[in-house]
Amino acid sequence: MDRHAALHAARDDRSARVSSTLARAAFRGFSPGVMEILIALLCLAVGAALGWFIAQSRSAATAERARFATEQLAKLETELTTLRARATELEAERGALKEAQAKLLESFKALSADALRSNNQSFLELAAKRSASSTSNLPTSLANASRRSTRW
Repeated sequence: MDRHAALHAARDDRSARVSSTLARAAFRGFSPGVMEILIALLCLAVGAALGWFIAQSRSAATAERARFATEQLAKLETELTTLRARATELEAERGALKEAQAKLLESFKALSADALRSNNQSFLELAAKRSASSTSNLPTSLANASRRSTRW
């Protein structure tokens, strides 16, 4: 196992030396000040690209939210229009029902007044008949009562 680990360590060391050698060969003609400027420009370019990608993703997300909000607004406006139309219909129905209620109340009052008049008329006719029969029998009843009282 030690030999295997040693082989891996040697290979890693060799790849690090090759990378370092390649980097030195690529930048061999540059002075240290120019190298720092190149690294700074490279970092600036990477940062700008990263910033642009982040801004684009946020912009896309914002655009998607705006599209969704617009769709929701359109749906809610349609629903509001429907509800307003229904409210208008219900107000018309309510007016018709109030009118029908007023007509029914008027009819009921007229019918109850007619029924009361009819009942009063019937009562008065019945009372007149009974009164007439009682009055017509009154002389006979008085005569009978007086005969009875004379017998005693």
